[in-house]
Amino acid sequence: MGIAAPTAVLLFVNSYAGMILGFLLLIVMWSRVHLQRHSLAQVIAGAVLGLIFTGIQIYLIRIFF
Repeated sequence: MGIAAPTAVLLFVNSYAGMILGFLLLIVMWSRVHLQRHSLAQVIAGAVLGLIFTGIQIYLIRIFF
């Protein structure tokens, strides 16, 4: 899930750094579509899943630890 998970963590820990990495996420998504390695739906799904799963992991860590 590439850069989406670190973006989610940084958004949680430091929103300013997370926003900067979010712009990098958009650039990586664009490049994957531009190079025809993935479709637009695939990069959006990958980013959304990375953000959601990482958010769930952070939530569970906060509950149990």
